[in-house]
Formats: sequence, C-alpha cells, structure tokens
Amino acid sequence: MTGSLSAAFPFVCPGDQMSSREFEDGCKRNGFTKFKGEEEKHRFQSVFRYMDSRAEGKISVKDWTNLKEVEEEICLSVKEVLSFSCRMFGDPSNAWTVLSDGRETLSLAEWEEAWDSVGYFGNVTEVFRFLQDDTASWSADEFAQMQKLQGFRDSMSE
Repeated sequence: MTGSLSAAFPFVCPGDQMSSREFEDGCKRNGFTKFKGEEEKHRFQSVFRYMDSRAEGKISVKDWTNLKEVEEEICLSVKEVLSFSCRMFGDPSNAWTVLSDGRETLSLAEWEEAWDSVGYFGNVTEVFRFLQDDTASWSADEFAQMQKLQGFRDSMSE
C-alpha cells in the first residue's frame, strides 16, 4: 500500500512538499469528503500534524507514507472487532442484532456502551469514526461495510 500512498501524493500536491493548507485543498480538490462537517478543518489539521512529526509546517512524500501506519492500526482494530464478533456471536452479522438491541442506529456513546456490555474492551471508537458516514451514527450498513473492508484487506494480503 505504500506505493499507492506515494503515488497519491502528486495528486494532492504537485511539489515535493506541502503545507497544511495545500494538504486540505488538495484533498478536497480530489473529492475527499470524509471530514466534511463542523470539525472538518480540525480533522484535516490533526491528520497533517500527525504526518508533520518534525513540526516544520510542511510534509514530504516520506511523511505522507506514514499514513500507512494509521491504516494498519485501524485495519487491525477492525479485524479484532470482527474476530471478537465471531467468537461471541458465531458470525459478525449476528453482532449487529445484539449490539443494536433493536435500534436502527447507534451513536458513538451507544456503540461504545454496547461493546462494553458484551465484554469487549478493544478500540471500537476509532473503528466507529473511521467508517462512520455524515450522520454521526452507525447502522447495519456501516457494520456490513466493516465486514467488506476486512474481506478486501484479507484478499489483498493473500
């Protein structure tokens, strides 16, 4: 995946380094909408600061590829959630039924409480935020998306 991240850099910024503003503008110009909403600017700045580990106000291609670590951490969290779901509920699709307790959607607080109630103490917050749509809640659709993401990741590593 590092090659893909390196290849994406010029689409966000044509130079060899970019500022926080260039990062945000480049992402938006390329159709990135994941951060859209009230916290958009803050979220872009947080990601940029993570990549700008030397606090220089600019990131290079090498800094950009550090996003691979974030991707790997989130994918590991997804895998752990799904693995726990299989152990507890027999199948991840059964987990949504139990966790949602008949509700169509769960807020972040409800999502965290539901996992806590079944004895899971892994990183469910970042999984929620990573796959959440613009509604600030999770539904069976996001749960299915999580399963598809893991299936895609598994097929890429074979």
